Amino acid sequence: MRAQATKTAPWIHLQNNHQSTIERVIEVIRKSSTHLKIKVLAWKKRRRDRVEIRHMLMLNETILRDIGITRADLDWAIRLPSDQNASLELQKLAHPKKIRSIGN
Repeated sequence: MRAQATKTAPWIHLQNNHQSTIERVIEVIRKSSTHLKIKVLAWKKRRRDRVEIRHMLMLNETILRDIGITRADLDWAIRLPSDQNASLELQKLAHPKKIRSIGN
């Protein structure tokens, strides 16, 4: 007797290929949603930072000078585009001023 070649039904290949496509789509969606979640969390943090910077406008000049910033620095930081980290930019700006004032 001759060994009978096993044939798989064509719909089995289609089913396996379909499953693979679904898995790829799910992975793309998962990565996209993770990326979106990271972006939203970063945006929320930048927004909270700007609220805190606005609160700093209520500080008196002596405290601002001790920190190493001015009201103009705060206004500048608040007006930065929303995709920029105003808190970080303000920190970069304040640091050199503070070092200069300590050295004098």
